[in-house]
Amino acid sequence: EEICDLVYKFPNKVDACVGNHDLEYITDDMTNTYQYHAMGMIGRAIKANLSLLKVAVEYDNYVFSHAGISLDFLKEFDLLRKDGKPKKTAINDLNEKLQYNGAGFLVFSPYDMTGYGEHTSQSPSWIRPNSLLKNAAYKNQVVGHTAIGDGKIAYYTYRGNNVIFTDSEDKDLFLILDTEKEI
Repeated sequence: EEICDLVYKFPNKVDACVGNHDLEYITDDMTNTYQYHAMGMIGRAIKANLSLLKVAVEYDNYVFSHAGISLDFLKEFDLLRKDGKPKKTAINDLNEKLQYNGAGFLVFSPYDMTGYGEHTSQSPSWIRPNSLLKNAAYKNQVVGHTAIGDGKIAYYTYRGNNVIFTDSEDKDLFLILDTEKEI
């Protein structure tokens, strides 16, 4: 509710992206760390504010999402151009799909039977770092979802794609990203 209050208060400055732990409260998926003792309260808060949630946002050629967006995921929803790059409307189309069709499409890829996100077709709520790096849809992405490396903010470049992983064991970290400078 506090996060949603920030989005309401600063609608042009704050975005809230849906993640895998949100999905269990708005879909039939119960594969995460489901908080049974608070499920009613959390579920009501998420459902009441679902219109605020986004799959992804883009600012200054940086795409922000919970876990990252792969080419294979976009291909599943016909969101690639003929040259194999994301359609200009892909992010907006994903956000609209969340609002009008619900979050079911973000739960699991039919190609990944492990349930751990280790397939390049996994959704922006589930894909893991190795799979994202192999198949990133956007040149610059900022994601959370999985702490990697030494448990601090990490930056990787692979096949010309730059991914900043912000999930951290140290919950007091923050990232200031100047999109006009080299990382």
